[in-house]
Amino acid sequence: SPEKGIGLALWLAEKYKWELDIIGSTFGCDEGQMAYVLQRCDGSRVRYWGELELEMKREVLQQAKGLLWLTPSFEEPFGLGIVEANLCGTPVVAFPRGSTPELIANKVNGFLALSEEDIVDAVNHFGDVPPENCRVAGETLSRERMAERYLELYQEVQEKGW
Repeated sequence: SPEKGIGLALWLAEKYKWELDIIGSTFGCDEGQMAYVLQRCDGSRVRYWGELELEMKREVLQQAKGLLWLTPSFEEPFGLGIVEANLCGTPVVAFPRGSTPELIANKVNGFLALSEEDIVDAVNHFGDVPPENCRVAGETLSRERMAERYLELYQEVQEKGW
């Protein structure tokens, strides 16, 4: 959908001659938007994969240099794609909107960007982020960790008598 920043990612890929793999559903995307995306896909430098099965998505993310999570006008409530990329050892560059500042520790498992220059700098430094940093960050957001944290909070509330 347009809120996910695909237009910006395509523009940057064209301007800087980046390779770009586009993964995702067409939910919320009208025919004109989809035509815009497909016209820019050449099958070699810019590729549209659509929505992928889990194993294929994992393979693509593991081979990626990084993930562009460019949502300039959308307050993402939870960036599952950020966590998926990190679990695959892949760093992310994102605007600090919605949940992204909670998911990305700048220069640890990705980069928070405020401008085009920040995005370009992040892409140029994806290789400086150790894959293990990304995996550790992703693992802290597992279902198991979430359940453990809920139990810890419930215990704290019970102990304090709230």
